Amino acid sequence: MNKKAEKFNALVAKMPPDTFHVEELSDEFQTVLYRSRMEVNDQFLPMAVVLDNSLYALVRVWVAANVVTDENRARVAEFMNEMNRHFKVFKYYVNEEGDVVIDCCLPSDEAHFDGEVVSMVVDVVLQHLQEKYGELMAVAGEKGAPEVK
Repeated sequence: MNKKAEKFNALVAKMPPDTFHVEELSDEFQTVLYRSRMEVNDQFLPMAVVLDNSLYALVRVWVAANVVTDENRARVAEFMNEMNRHFKVFKYYVNEEGDVVIDCCLPSDEAHFDGEVVSMVVDVVLQHLQEKYGELMAVAGEKGAPEVK
């Protein structure tokens, strides 16, 4: 297991059981995935913390699956660009499947890794999504989403 993951495990041990499902990959970077989910507006959004031997730690949240279409692509892009201009710690993008994703890339070698910082970033993303999730769903034209103001 890589050193960042070993340090993060100490923090995870203090959390409620089943907060993270830990998966060690057998790759050249000694990648460890910490899978979990965020509850936002009665939705459970998949998330992962990715720790490896690279210079980075990654927090990824799959905000909305398969919501980007040809019809709403420009509106969703405008919303994401607006969010990306305001938030430094994370960035929105659309993956190949049409999912809206948030990535937080934290420079962090093993000597300077701080699991508490990762935890704080997760909290910042959660707070943001609690405020903006409905707006994103409305922009995407999802049924049951609140109206955009």
